[in-house]
Amino acid sequence: MFPFIPDTFQIESFQTYNYQSININSCFRYELASLPFLTPEQIDTIMKYRPYKDWKDLLRKTGFKEYELEYLRRFIYFGGEKFSSFFVKVYNGGFALSSKGTNEGYSYNLYISPYDTSFFIKKEGFISAFVGNSKIITPLGFGGSSGFYTDYGDVGYVYYAKPSLGIGLGKMIFKLSESGIIGGYISGLGGLLITRKDSLVGGISFLKFGRFYFETALSKSSFGFGIKGYSKGGGFSIRYFNGESFWDEGSQRSSYSLWYRYGFRELDFRIFISSYTKRFSLWMYKRDSYIRVEYFQVPRFIMKANYIEGGLCQGCTYIGLRYKGIWMRFYSFDRDGIKFYEDAYSSKIFTSKRGFRLSAGLNYKNFGGLIYKENEDEGWILWGIIYVR
Repeated sequence: MFPFIPDTFQIESFQTYNYQSININSCFRYELASLPFLTPEQIDTIMKYRPYKDWKDLLRKTGFKEYELEYLRRFIYFGGEKFSSFFVKVYNGGFALSSKGTNEGYSYNLYISPYDTSFFIKKEGFISAFVGNSKIITPLGFGGSSGFYTDYGDVGYVYYAKPSLGIGLGKMIFKLSESGIIGGYISGLGGLLITRKDSLVGGISFLKFGRFYFETALSKSSFGFGIKGYSKGGGFSIRYFNGESFWDEGSQRSSYSLWYRYGFRELDFRIFISSYTKRFSLWMYKRDSYIRVEYFQVPRFIMKANYIEGGLCQGCTYIGLRYKGIWMRFYSFDRDGIKFYEDAYSSKIFTSKRGFRLSAGLNYKNFGGLIYKENEDEGWILWGIIYVR
């Protein structure tokens, strides 16, 4: 569990990709990069030692411990080109259905809820079409959402993007939305995108060179450039932008981020700094126990030792128990507006209200749920993943 909210793009990735399981033996690198909490180093290792027979074979070949791969186990499968997965979430405010499938080179993604609908169909290397809430993702984020691990240009679904309509032929892509017209070329080595909104025309290009990514943005009234790179255990990104933003769904602002991970025997140290999210995080991790010091909105301290977890921050305290797939937490707040990420599988996010919050959940194989009571409010969520081969 990650009771304190992670980086914004990690949440978007979790909400849009994690319910759509991927074939670990045939997926592209960017599909693994779209899953949250995997580092570039882990992705390189997983790609290097493919194929895998099953989960135990993956751990044996890569040398990773099970706890190091976080939630990956629930969102991958190991064989069969004919495959469909369905994620269903029902809660006291509505429902959501997410599905992904592949069959002899064709693949699709589908997301339906009372508020958003997205659909994407593709024949690899030839044609793709999409309708609904989507963004074109670029490595540094000038063109669209980008997190510090994501390193590929592609179309991605996000819950709160403006509705759009698009089509792709090979590596060429065209998209129409309220944010304007976007067209261009996207490949694994780089891309060039042109956008127009009203009378404002701009272009974004990116290039992959080894383990470095370069990105530029240019219009009549603005310019920007950035570089992102990573090596074993860490990486960085630097982005500079000056002038009027010409792509509404992009992150056309100056920022920097730095992340590093170092393992020493059974200890795992992690650090992350981001000016974009105004966040600092320092971890010391050992198996199922960790200490984490963080600044995100307010200073926070988190500690977990086997089955017991707890946290302090400016305006909140919490304590919780977790045994296998069962968990329970009690929060106390004397400040409103602090964001928390309570449950990864259902993507449950909440904002603190003065008073208390009591929550409990269960994750068993491909099914789970949670209930909560917060002052006078209460609610529930049930979710399940169904696989069809």
